[in-house]
Amino acid sequence: MTTWDRLLASDEEAVRAMVLGLYQASSTANLAFFDSHFRHLEGLPRQPGPDESVFIGTDPAEFWVGHTMIRDKWSQIFTDMEAAGYLGGGLPIDPGTEMIISGMKLPESSSTYVTALPYPVAVAWVADQPLLRLHTQYPCRFTALLVYMSNSQQWLFAQAHLSIGKPNGDLDI
Repeated sequence: MTTWDRLLASDEEAVRAMVLGLYQASSTANLAFFDSHFRHLEGLPRQPGPDESVFIGTDPAEFWVGHTMIRDKWSQIFTDMEAAGYLGGGLPIDPGTEMIISGMKLPESSSTYVTALPYPVAVAWVADQPLLRLHTQYPCRFTALLVYMSNSQQWLFAQAHLSIGKPNGDLDI
């Protein structure tokens, strides 16, 4: 039976950089980030399953499965934000002050066998309380729970669950 090891500091830093990249991509309406950093299998039908990203947003209607759906929904958010007067359509997000990252990975002795498979050899969980910077009100704190997976070559976004604590319609965008 294989046991799992704790993440290395370098893994935690790579995941932290991915989270900050996500916030930057949101702030600057960078759809290319979603193409290169979200988990999906190229050339295969996009359907719910272990190889697709899942994004649960702050609104009950925001439950998106699969790279294509997540990208399309973020594209619409960016269009809506630009129409609301946000520079370039970005949804401005600042990181929280105490991002917590934990995770586990297969020991190096197991990695050679597993790297040939499409399954992750490491997983990281992130808890953060970033801020939405909206034009018409003080920054709005929200909770972000994120999951990243690595195939030992690259960390990719796998899942998000965001919560604001009030309906999206109550936000004065």
